[in-house]
Amino acid sequence: MHLTFALGLGGVLGSGLIALATLLPSVTTVPPHGLGGKKHPPLAADLVTPAGYKAVLATPSANPNLLRIRAEMGGKFHSAVLGAAGVTPKSGPRLRPSVVDWRDRWGTNWITRPTDQGNSENCWAFASNGLIEAMVRIEHGVWCQRSVVELRKGVHKKTSDSGNPHEALTWAYEHGIADVDCSPFTTDDLPLKSSPDRAGRTVRLPKHVRIPNEPQQEPAKKWLDTVGPLVAHMDAYTDFSSSTTSAGKVYRRSKNATLRGGHLILVIGYDDNRRCWICKNSWGESWGDHGFFRIAYGECGIDSDEKYGLRGTNPDPWTKHRLHAGSMIESGNGALHRNFEMVAKQGSQVRHWWRQGGETGDFGWNAGVAFGNDVAASAAGPTLIASTDNRNFEAVYRTVGGRLHHWTFDQAAKKWLDRGLFGPADAAGVPAIIQGDTAAPGAFEVLVRTRDGKVSHWQRTVKSPSTWKEVTRFGAKVAHSGPALVQPVGDPKSRGHLFLVAVLDSKQMQTWERSNANGPWKVGSTFGTDVASPPCMIESQYSARDEKTPGDRQLCVAVNGKVEHWMRKSQGDTWQRSAVFGSNIKAVNTLIEGSFGFNLEIVVQRSDDRLQHYWRDGSGWHVGKVIGLP
Repeated sequence: MHLTFALGLGGVLGSGLIALATLLPSVTTVPPHGLGGKKHPPLAADLVTPAGYKAVLATPSANPNLLRIRAEMGGKFHSAVLGAAGVTPKSGPRLRPSVVDWRDRWGTNWITRPTDQGNSENCWAFASNGLIEAMVRIEHGVWCQRSVVELRKGVHKKTSDSGNPHEALTWAYEHGIADVDCSPFTTDDLPLKSSPDRAGRTVRLPKHVRIPNEPQQEPAKKWLDTVGPLVAHMDAYTDFSSSTTSAGKVYRRSKNATLRGGHLILVIGYDDNRRCWICKNSWGESWGDHGFFRIAYGECGIDSDEKYGLRGTNPDPWTKHRLHAGSMIESGNGALHRNFEMVAKQGSQVRHWWRQGGETGDFGWNAGVAFGNDVAASAAGPTLIASTDNRNFEAVYRTVGGRLHHWTFDQAAKKWLDRGLFGPADAAGVPAIIQGDTAAPGAFEVLVRTRDGKVSHWQRTVKSPSTWKEVTRFGAKVAHSGPALVQPVGDPKSRGHLFLVAVLDSKQMQTWERSNANGPWKVGSTFGTDVASPPCMIESQYSARDEKTPGDRQLCVAVNGKVEHWMRKSQGDTWQRSAVFGSNIKAVNTLIEGSFGFNLEIVVQRSDDRLQHYWRDGSGWHVGKVIGLP
C-alpha cells in the first residue's frame, strides 16, 4: 500500500503493477503522473439518442461556424438568427469532415492550455474542468480559466481520491464553477474556501449529457463536429508516456505494457485518416505533444464507455469584463445567455433597455424602467458594467451638479437601487468604470475628466461597508474622457494594471498606463486627429491565442460625424485606423465584443439624439436598428 500511495495510483489498480514493481530496479521507472479515473454506471437519462440529437441541431449556436454546420445538417433557424451571425448555409447535404481538431478550427484555437495534476488522483476534475473551459470559449468566444480545486473539494474529494466526470459535472451544475483567483489551486485537503463574491464569478452550467458508444463512434464524432469536445475514460498502461505520445505519433499500447489504472482525458477532435482521437491530457505541457496526444480508435478501452459532453454554458461577468465599454454589456440573461443590457439618457433620467439573444429570431429592443432624475444635460453615457457582486449591474453617470451618481441593478430584488453620489465636485467628462483586481472582491475603478483638464481616479471596494475615495489626479489638457479603460491580460503579479485613452485639447487621443496598484500613471503615445468626443475601448479576443495572452485593443470614436475604428495589436504599441463608417454621428456610447462569434457591436448617438446600433463581422461593419426615442 505504501508503494501504491507513493506512485499516486489511488488504490484503483490490481496486483499486476505491484508484482511488476518488485521486478523494477527503481520505482522511478514507473511514470510519476497521477491517474484517478473511475467509470460511472450508465444513466439512460443522460444519453443523447438519435432522436435527442435533433434538438442539438435545432439549437442556435452563438458560434457562427457551428450555426452554419447545424443549418446544413437540417437544423431550422429563423432567418434573423442566421443573418445576425452572417451565416449563409450551403445547399445540399453536408458530409462530416474527416478531421476535426479544436486547437485549430476555422483558423482559431478553442482549447485552454494543458495543466498538470502532478501525482494527484484528480484527472476526473482536470478533464471536466477542461471541458467547461472549452465550451465557454466555443459558445461565447471568450477565454476563461476555471478552478480545478473547486471540483475536487466541492465533491469532497482528497488529492488521493479518484472520481468520475459525472460527479464533477453534477456538482458544477448545482453550484457553478468559479475562476482560479476566486478559488486558487492548492494540494491541501482542507474544506473549499472561495472569495466573498463567488456567486458572481461562477460559470453556470446545464446538466451534462452522455454520448452513446457505437462501433464506429459516429455519435461522438458528430458531437465533436457540431458541438465541441468530450470527456472520455481510458485505461492507462506503463508505456503511456511522453515518448510514445510525442508529436506525429498515434499511441497504441505495447504487448508488454502493464495496466496502471483508469484515466480521464478530454477528446478535442478526431482524425479518420489516421484512425485516432486527438486528446488533451492533464500531465503538463512538457508531456507528449505539448500536453496533447493521439490515441488509436478503440485503444485502451477509450471507446468502451459513453463520453461526456456539455452545451449551453453561461459565463460570469468576470470572464467577460474586458469585452465591454460604455453603456452596454452582454449579460447571462435569456435562454441563450447573451442578452444585451443598455442604459441610455432620456431627459434627466436614465432608461434601461434590453435585447434578447435571438432565441426565436427576436433581436428587438425592449424598454425597461427609468431611474434617477439628475443626469447632466450635456452628459453622454451613462457607463454600465456587470460586477461579481451576484452579477449585479453597476451604472455611473455625471449629474447636473458635476458629481458622479452610482446605481446598482440588484439581481435578487430585480430593481435599480440608488448607491449615492461620489467623485470630484468638478466632474466634466464621461466616466469610465471597470471592476479591477486590486482587492477580493475586485474593487471598482472610476476615471473621469475634471474641469481643470485632468483625470480624477476613484476607487471603491465591492462589499459594504465601503466608501469611494480618490486615488490620484493626473494628466493635463484633457478635453474629453470616456469609457476607454481596460485592465489588460498580463502577469498575475501586476495587480491593478490599468490602461486608459482620453482626448486632449489638441484633438488627439492620448494613452496612459499604470503598471500596478501602487504605481504612477505614465503618459504614452498619441494618435488620431480632429477627435472631439469620448472614445470607447475594450481588450478583445482577437490575437488572444490562449487564455494567458492578451488580445488586440479595439477603440471606436466619433470624428466629424462618422465612426473611426482603431486597433492596437496585442504585441505592439502602434494604433492603426481600420475603418471609417456611418453618418450624422455625435458620439459612440458603447463598444462590446459579444457571443456572436467575435463580432464587435457599438451603439452610437446620432445628431438627432436617436440611438443607432452597428455591428461588425468578418465582412465589415453593418448598420443595425434604431433604438427607442430620444
